[in-house]
Amino acid sequence: MKFLEKHIGLGLIALGFLFLAALHLLHLNFINWLLLTALAIIVLGLVVHVWLLKRESRY
Repeated sequence: MKFLEKHIGLGLIALGFLFLAALHLLHLNFINWLLLTALAIIVLGLVVHVWLLKRESRY
């Protein structure tokens, strides 16, 4: 469980990237709300990853 908690941010970033790749391969990159959803997942992953790193740090 500790491993999952430690890497959830990177998992969200990867999920957002895979979602963007799938949209590109399916030629659905003209639907804005799908693209914004993928972007939101990536940004959420970045925020979670940085927050977990700062929480783990001693400084």
